[in-house]
Amino acid sequence: MFARLLNPDPNLRPRASEVLHHPLFWNSKTRMSFLRDISDWVQPKAWGGADRDLLKKLESIAQHVFNKEWDREIDCEFIKHMCKFKSYKFKTVRDLLRIARNTFSHCRELPSEIQDIVGSSPEELDSYFVKRFPRLLIETYRFVSMCGEDVLSCFPEYFNQ
Repeated sequence: MFARLLNPDPNLRPRASEVLHHPLFWNSKTRMSFLRDISDWVQPKAWGGADRDLLKKLESIAQHVFNKEWDREIDCEFIKHMCKFKSYKFKTVRDLLRIARNTFSHCRELPSEIQDIVGSSPEELDSYFVKRFPRLLIETYRFVSMCGEDVLSCFPEYFNQ
């Protein structure tokens, strides 16, 4: 994005509306909503193995997002609590998105000791995940961006058409 903004040719620079739609400029609620929505979109494709190529592309970003297993970056008590309700594969981006999604969607239902760890507002949850996985949002955004217009049209609130 920054390289495009600095292009000497003004015709090759992004429009202001495109820049404002970039994840670097999203607020915390939008960032967490995006991770939730992408998790919800990916999850059914994983259940039946319906779109293995798509899942393979998603998992290819893992090397940019975490080292080997993402549970090493998350507080132990938080993992124990979340695993009471769903099992997670700690080597997959899909399940990292899923735990971010579940945390955001159910943050008000979390016990106070877990809220003390991860937070209870979109800003606190976003901060928790960004500190541990600083590239999760941008790599997920890039992944979806490369999926084609039919996919982007499913997420108009995140992609400037």
